[in-house]
Amino acid sequence: MQSKNKHWIIAHEPPISNASGARTQTTYVQRLQMLLSVDDIISEVTELLRSEGMLDETYLLFCADHGWNLGEFGVMAGKHQIYEHTIRVPFIIAGPGIAANKKLPDVVSMVDVAPTLLELAGAAVPADMDGRSFAKAVLGKERR
Repeated sequence: MQSKNKHWIIAHEPPISNASGARTQTTYVQRLQMLLSVDDIISEVTELLRSEGMLDETYLLFCADHGWNLGEFGVMAGKHQIYEHTIRVPFIIAGPGIAANKKLPDVVSMVDVAPTLLELAGAAVPADMDGRSFAKAVLGKERR
């Protein structure tokens, strides 16, 4: 069945079957359940840093790989569609001088992580290093 409100690939996909929808839902729930162990690890690392007196001088960075389509919209699983859930990834950084719950409009990429961490550590960022530091942006000193 073709839909005029969707782009070509989606418009030509058959409706999602009940079985396919159930598999996608199960996979999604299992992924959320897996994240509970990540929560435990973050809690343990944070508590260890606190007990060692290092939490207030440590930067913590959490990010993910690009999103993975689980079969939404009837298309096969993978990273080949440009929907928000596959191009936007969680990227969180916390540490000294970074305001809690601050959101930046800046676009950053994984290639920007290394120069950012070097700058936050007070090290020189090599001029020929790929990526751009976003340290000043997260510290509220300037926009990129």
